[in-house]
Amino acid sequence: MHSEQRLWVEKYRPLCIEDAQQIHRETYKMLGKLAQSDDFPHILFYGPSGAGKRTLTKCLLQELYKTNSVHKIKSEHKEFKASATSSTIVECVVFSSNFHIEVTPSDADNQDRVIVQKLIKEVAGSQQLDTKAQKSFKVVVIHELDNLTREAQAALRRTMETYMPYCRIIANCESLSKVIQPLRSRCLQVRVPAPSGQEITRVLDQISRTEGFDLPSQLAFSISNYSRRNLRRAIMMLQTAKLKNEKLSDKTYIPAPEYETYTRDIAKMVVQEQSPKQLRQIRTKLYELLTKGITSDMIFQILAREFLKKSQSNDKNSAALPEIIKPEVLKFAVMFEHRCKEGSKAIFHLEAFLARVMAIFKGYQIRAMGQKQY
Repeated sequence: MHSEQRLWVEKYRPLCIEDAQQIHRETYKMLGKLAQSDDFPHILFYGPSGAGKRTLTKCLLQELYKTNSVHKIKSEHKEFKASATSSTIVECVVFSSNFHIEVTPSDADNQDRVIVQKLIKEVAGSQQLDTKAQKSFKVVVIHELDNLTREAQAALRRTMETYMPYCRIIANCESLSKVIQPLRSRCLQVRVPAPSGQEITRVLDQISRTEGFDLPSQLAFSISNYSRRNLRRAIMMLQTAKLKNEKLSDKTYIPAPEYETYTRDIAKMVVQEQSPKQLRQIRTKLYELLTKGITSDMIFQILAREFLKKSQSNDKNSAALPEIIKPEVLKFAVMFEHRCKEGSKAIFHLEAFLARVMAIFKGYQIRAMGQKQY
C-alpha cells in the first residue's frame, strides 16, 4: 500500500546510469567516463525545468562512489550566524548522505552568501575516512544556482578555489545568463535539453506498463503536449489522471495543476475589473500562492502567458488582452520580473506589475470609448 502512494516522479526516477537510457543517452555516457577520471571537475548542469538535471546528478553520484548509500539521504535543519558581530541567524534545510550534501541557498534570499561560505567550509573540514575505497573528495550539490545573488556567486567562486582538493561542486540552473562569468568558467558546463514529445511518450508508456494499465496513444500524446516538454510535469499529470479515472481513454480530461488554474483566475480578475478594491483582492490571492511555495518566476510566466495569448471572440472569460497593448504589457512583465530578482519582496513586484496592466488596459478602454463617440 505504501508503494502505491508514492509519487511516480520519485518512484520511477533512474538512480544509476544503466537505468537511465531513455533520454540524454549521450550525456549519460559522457558522465560515466568522467566519473572514472582522476581529474573530476566542478560541473554545472543547465536546462529548463523538468529536463532531468537532478536525475543526472543522482546518477553521477552513484557512478562516482559506486554505492547505493548516496541515495540514503537524511534532512537536517542548519543555522549559521551571518557574521561574527551580527546576531542574525540564517537558516537552511540540508539533505545529505555520507558522500554528499544538497542545498538550495537561494531559499535564504539575501543571506544566501552565508550559507554558501559556511556550508562548504564545514564540508571541506570533514574529509572522507577511507580514501582507497572511494573518492578523496565530497560533493556539494547546489540547486538553483541562477537564483543566487551576485555576492553569493562571487563568494562561491572564491570558496571553490580554496577548497578544491576536498570537495567538488555539482550545480544546476535554468538560465546560464544569470550566472556570473567567473563561476561559469570554473565549471564544466553540461546542457540538459528538454526531452522531446516522443521521449516523454515512451517514458509514460513504460510507467503505464509497469503499473499495469493501458495508456491510449492519443492521451499520451496530449499529456506530452500539455506538459510543454517538462517530464516531471507529464508524469504527475498522468498519475493525477489515473487517480481520478479507473480506466483511461482518448477523451480523459487532463487536469492542470491547481496553482496554474488559480493564477489564471488572477489574470481574469485583472481584465474583468480595474479598481483598488480588485487589486486588494488580488493581493490576497498572490500571498496565498507565495506562501504555498509557488515561485514568483512561475507566477510571472503564467500571468504573461494568459495576457499575451491569442484572444478568442467566443470566449468572454479569457484574460487575453487586445493586440495593440500586448507589446507594452510584455515590456513591463520583463521589467518587473527583473526587479523581483534584484529585490527581496516578490509581492511588491507582482502587485506593481498587475497594477500597471490594469492601468494600461483601462487607458485602452477609455481611448476606445472616446473614438466610438466620435
